[in-house]
Amino acid sequence: MIAPLLVKYERMTVVAGSERLIIQPDDSEYQALATAMTLAARAVESLPETPFAAVGINVKFRAAQQIEALQAVTRKGEFDDCLSDQDFVISGRSLTRTLDWKDGRLKFTIGQEQDNPFEVLFNFELRSPTADRHIEWLNIDVGEIQSQVNSILFECIQIEEED
Repeated sequence: MIAPLLVKYERMTVVAGSERLIIQPDDSEYQALATAMTLAARAVESLPETPFAAVGINVKFRAAQQIEALQAVTRKGEFDDCLSDQDFVISGRSLTRTLDWKDGRLKFTIGQEQDNPFEVLFNFELRSPTADRHIEWLNIDVGEIQSQVNSILFECIQIEEED
């Protein structure tokens, strides 16, 4: 199997596969995400005949230590208790929600496998047959994305900001 083409460009890693184009910033900062979004919009503009079905913007966090708020939101009391009572050992937990956001969807997943720290993935996705809609989605202000992520993490899940 031959790996997809991988290019390093302006502190970005660009992977061109047969089914998707991934532009990943080397830096874990929202400004780097904004730059990746701009590059992705340029790619869609430059490849108008390429049949993109969807565009997505991902934000991922990995906890450095166990966070009680993430454990609380993924633990399903009676259900987990029943599994344990049946001598099952729970080795992983996850919670996924898909929300309507703007003209697309915001899907987030909170998960933990074995004794690893929790991971939280946010996917802002738009499915559309037109390049113009994809470009518009990729031009969303990164501050709006950060605001939605912060709202879910700090208001809904109630993670302490120092965590």
